[in-house]
Amino acid sequence: MKAAVTFLYGLVMAGVTMAQVRGDPDGINDFLSDGPFALHVKGQAQNGSIDGYLHTAHTYGVQSLLLYERLSCPKADNSSYRYYFNYTGEMKSNDVDIGFFVSDYTVEETNEFGLKGQAVSLQFDLNTNLAVPVMGIDTAVLAGFNAENKTFLTHYMDDSTTVAGERPPYKDYEYYNWAVCWQAISNIVAPVLSWVTVGQPHNPTCELVDLVKVSL
Repeated sequence: MKAAVTFLYGLVMAGVTMAQVRGDPDGINDFLSDGPFALHVKGQAQNGSIDGYLHTAHTYGVQSLLLYERLSCPKADNSSYRYYFNYTGEMKSNDVDIGFFVSDYTVEETNEFGLKGQAVSLQFDLNTNLAVPVMGIDTAVLAGFNAENKTFLTHYMDDSTTVAGERPPYKDYEYYNWAVCWQAISNIVAPVLSWVTVGQPHNPTCELVDLVKVSL
């Protein structure tokens, strides 16, 4: 993993929201942007029932969740089905651009940092192996799209390779642990995009899915 990626992980851990803005004279927010696109959700099981699209939905607070809806195509006149991918062009995972996917920043106000859109992060709970992708909590996870436009999250080390007293080697790891699960979060009870940290989902309603970028 390149040093630039390690540096960006530091920014993420510091709680910097990563989203697209143009014309920043200091160069802090000079991200390239790809989009708009929709996120097609397709069940991995041969007899799976999941086949539709994601859309953002606000909770009682400023956060947004990514909800699954069974549709043959995204709603063209609804910005909650549109997303963008922000990246530097220099950060790579196995020669693929990595960055952040964010909500449709063309319909949102610029935030206090001069940034637009809400980046996707993960929230964890103590009694499950599921994390919930959340937008609007001022952190972000690094993501990318493979040759088939399937969405992955990436990290630079694997703790299963840990040896006592030694740091695990830096390497590009790409994970596709997406699932759609019924969850009750804030004011929302719905099939929610989720992330399985390890093993089989603790939640019995989960179905493993692929998350595919579809240009609009």
